[in-house]
Amino acid sequence: MSKYILRIIGSGDFQKNAAKIIKEVAKSEKESIVVTRNNPQIVIMSIDRYEKLKAIENLEFIPHIKTSPQQISESFKNTGLYSDDFIADMEDGIKKSSLYQSS
Repeated sequence: MSKYILRIIGSGDFQKNAAKIIKEVAKSEKESIVVTRNNPQIVIMSIDRYEKLKAIENLEFIPHIKTSPQQISESFKNTGLYSDDFIADMEDGIKKSSLYQSS
């Protein structure tokens, strides 16, 4: 259950303990929300978490942009979730697809 509960940090607490909180967030796989008067203001997360989310966004939310097979395979590599053999097979399949062939 704890993996679904975001860490909520008051803005005053964040100001007082910024260095400590930043170190904790940097080590964490979760994002944290900074609130002011019980209103969420910002989300903070580690660079590793941000890079994973950015890679997922590149894979999932922008699939219709015509991209080179090398860029697609690089995006899959950046997630760290797929083997080199899988990525090579995928890239070969994309190169054969008429959607990605240059005219």
